[in-house]
Amino acid sequence: WLTVFQAASGERMRIDLPGWFASSLEAAPGRVYINVSPKTSLYVIDADTHRLAPWPVTGAFRLPAYLDADPEGQYLFAAYDRYVSAIDVKTATVVGRIIAPKPVSIAFDAGSRLLLASWEDGIPPPVRVAAYRVDEKGLTLVARLTNPANGIVGVVRTHRGFIQRGVAELIVWAFQPPR
Repeated sequence: WLTVFQAASGERMRIDLPGWFASSLEAAPGRVYINVSPKTSLYVIDADTHRLAPWPVTGAFRLPAYLDADPEGQYLFAAYDRYVSAIDVKTATVVGRIIAPKPVSIAFDAGSRLLLASWEDGIPPPVRVAAYRVDEKGLTLVARLTNPANGIVGVVRTHRGFIQRGVAELIVWAFQPPR
């Protein structure tokens, strides 16, 4: 089961799950997306009713090890191993997919509306960082960022940028607002 706590009152409630292990919880406006092992599809929890329901996705999609959501609720992003899928939330349809050379880390930056991806590459610098625009036509590469030699795989979104893990440090990236 999954325990939900009301922040204001501290009241808690239990949501029964159809599997034995919940992971990859990702909140978006009005919903929480969840991966429930050993099931083969995503589930969604309605934020108001706390009801859990299957959320079948149409298109090339692998059950994710990691989820990230567009804070506006338009897209959900799923990463599994080398695969990244962009899913249109209204239609539950994959609108774009990339396959990286190695396992990938993702983060969606709401300020720039870009999906960030990083993966090991073995060619110096050893980690690649790329930015993709997402729309109804799919994922479009818009930038390959020059990564410092001490950058490693792992990105966390900020507003108009992201933080990348580095060897013994954090690397802060910022996107310039469009002019």
